[in-house]
Amino acid sequence: MIRICLLLLLVPGWLAGQAPMDPIVLDDNTRRIYPWRKGQIAYLEDTSHQLTLQQVRSPDHAQQFVNSRQHRPNFGFSSSSFWLRFQVRHQTTRPLQWVVDCYYPLLDSVDCYQINEHTGAVMTKPGGRMRLSRLRDIDAHEHAFPLEIAPDQTYTIYLRIAGNGAKVFNLAILETHTFYTNYQKETWIWGISLGFLLCVILLQFTFFAVTRSRDFLFYALYLVAFLAVEITRGNGLIGDRYLWPNQQFLKQNGLVLAALLAIFFGLLFYANGLRLRIYAPNWARALLLGKLVALGLITGYLISPGSQNIILLTVGLGVATNLLIVPACLTSLRRGYSPARFYLLATVSFLMGLAATVLWLLEVLPKNFITNNAINLGSAFEQLFFALAIADDYRRTRHQREQSQGELILALQSKNAEISAALLQGQTLERKRVAADLHDTLGSTLSSLRWALEAIDKTKLTPAEQAVYVTLDQQLNQAYTDVRLLSHNLLPDELAKQGLSVALPILINKLNRNTSVRFVVSIPDPYQRLARQTEFELYSICLELFNNILKHANATEACLTLTQSGDMIYLTLGDNGTGLNEKREAGQGLTNIAARVEALGGSWLMESLPNKGVTHRISVPINGPIHASSQI
Repeated sequence: MIRICLLLLLVPGWLAGQAPMDPIVLDDNTRRIYPWRKGQIAYLEDTSHQLTLQQVRSPDHAQQFVNSRQHRPNFGFSSSSFWLRFQVRHQTTRPLQWVVDCYYPLLDSVDCYQINEHTGAVMTKPGGRMRLSRLRDIDAHEHAFPLEIAPDQTYTIYLRIAGNGAKVFNLAILETHTFYTNYQKETWIWGISLGFLLCVILLQFTFFAVTRSRDFLFYALYLVAFLAVEITRGNGLIGDRYLWPNQQFLKQNGLVLAALLAIFFGLLFYANGLRLRIYAPNWARALLLGKLVALGLITGYLISPGSQNIILLTVGLGVATNLLIVPACLTSLRRGYSPARFYLLATVSFLMGLAATVLWLLEVLPKNFITNNAINLGSAFEQLFFALAIADDYRRTRHQREQSQGELILALQSKNAEISAALLQGQTLERKRVAADLHDTLGSTLSSLRWALEAIDKTKLTPAEQAVYVTLDQQLNQAYTDVRLLSHNLLPDELAKQGLSVALPILINKLNRNTSVRFVVSIPDPYQRLARQTEFELYSICLELFNNILKHANATEACLTLTQSGDMIYLTLGDNGTGLNEKREAGQGLTNIAARVEALGGSWLMESLPNKGVTHRISVPINGPIHASSQI
């Protein structure tokens, strides 16, 4: 009883597979027909690869054909050959022609046999990607055959499809004008997509040449491999038709090798771009394993071209790769690497395009502009998001570099401030020591000499000796005064306690009491205290300039002006002496002044005219060095 029930269940399906099919009617309104969807095609699998047209037309084999309703047009990876059979009838008086279009491009050979059922005439048309373009009636990226059928007659069409790789039988019958219109549109779209891809590749190599960033290099290499896939997989079959039309090895194996290279460079690009070694070490190791597997498959395929096992492993590796990349993106994003969001969007965009293409090949989705170009559209969005990811990473890296440089500059400035403070402290201690030595040692010696000189009885000296005595007494007094003045003003207490605006007038008063030159000082009130080092250096500059005036200028008057304006302080000192002596232009005193001005980041201008004195104009920043220059 159970057997009878099973037979009853199987009989309708068997009858549907064996029932004769009505011919496809082509009339004035026929522009596009998809016969597989409507069950208007029958197929026969030929595992022997030996069946001929005469054999498949025989009653024994004719009964073995199965209606297309029993199977989707995608038969997967199969080494078998397949025969497809359907009938068409030209039922119009208008001069219309149609084309049988097998629009899955990766079929090695497709032979079309058109049999006139009325006359028995057979017309053979070769096709397929392994056939030369000159042997085809229509040289297109798809396998298209013109239907040369007479009105009101029925024709049986046989298609023999053979070769390695996937067997996908997406068939359409299109009116000739409709076919060429669609072909031109697709050619334009593919041309634009390939041109855009080439521009992006050149741009990435240019960025790499300028920045030496590995992100740009790995992305460019991935795009080159993807370009190889596209010109081998589809996009006009540019590789098979134009680049290597006579290279059977590349025609048969180019797609698999290009796909493996794309997987390898894609994993390399993702691992580097997502910074997986830093943010997701475990995923970095997983992607490294994927790269090693890809290299192994490339080696194996070169040793054994056309291996179905390696082809299946390549497909599996491609699926596994995408399953690895998505969680790797999420992990990097979760751990704070913001560009990972663009890598995730890029991956999802391409996967959506790939899924739409697969569903279209499975006849789940209809053929239209979107499904026909799904991979190209997904790839375009992928490239856009990759560009955003690299740009975001470059911006992020530059910000981190600028932040690190800023921290380094702050550290150097802090260290420089410590060195400057230590230098100033050392100079202060040295000046105090020198002042003490001058006062205690040289001052005591000069005092002893004065006392010894005063002990001489001047009444017993001759007039000449008295003249020498007077000169010697004056020189000792002057030397004693100079030593006291120098020791007391090398580092006066007023400078440290009350600043430059108080220390300079006190120094001027001492000079006016002890020298023949009349000094005038002008400092506006209120006066802002400066940094300790700035006041120390300006005071030292004034000491050097005062010393030059007293020793070399032969001046009777000198005027010192100290003013503040904005963030600058200006020191001007002029005298009415004889002017600058060229022999002393490069003296040690002027060299010391130039060094101090440069240390303050200021500028120094010296103006000298014969018999009209010298004017020094010095400007330094209040808040630190901004530039350094001196002119004489």
